[in-house]
Amino acid sequence: MTVAVGPIRLGAFGCLRSPGIPITWAITGATAGIGRAVALRLAAVGASVIVHGRDEQRGAETVKEIAAAGGKARFVAADLSSSEDVLRLAAEAGEVDVLINNAGIYRFAGTPATTAGMFDAQMVVNSRAPMLLVGALAPGMAARGCGVIVNVSPAAATTPVRDSGAN
Repeated sequence: MTVAVGPIRLGAFGCLRSPGIPITWAITGATAGIGRAVALRLAAVGASVIVHGRDEQRGAETVKEIAAAGGKARFVAADLSSSEDVLRLAAEAGEVDVLINNAGIYRFAGTPATTAGMFDAQMVVNSRAPMLLVGALAPGMAARGCGVIVNVSPAAATTPVRDSGAN
């Protein structure tokens, strides 16, 4: 997979900082795939990145790669199926200028084969967790007069896909 992140203006979004104080980005699901690629790209252009994921080892590897390239990052582990973990993630993230809700789970099963548990698990991670993060972080953004929230979703969220009843 190739992921390209175009030009990024770190002073965008009304979040102007004094020299040496980077814009802080929190990215869920940043230990693999698109989230990781975005975290690496942002750190390469001077952002401070909060790397979220469940896997401590992959989190440490991502932060290490960012640091080796001269970037600034820290890892916060959290299970997005747990409301307590989601709120702890927000608390540990602290003052965030840009939140990218990227993490998600995707279960392939047609509607007849989709159990209530499968449906609930997907909705908790893909809908409730981002809502809780926005609820916890947006008030600080509003108080500072700057901030952006980006919610990432797969094409299956808007396009019918065979055998994806919970999407």
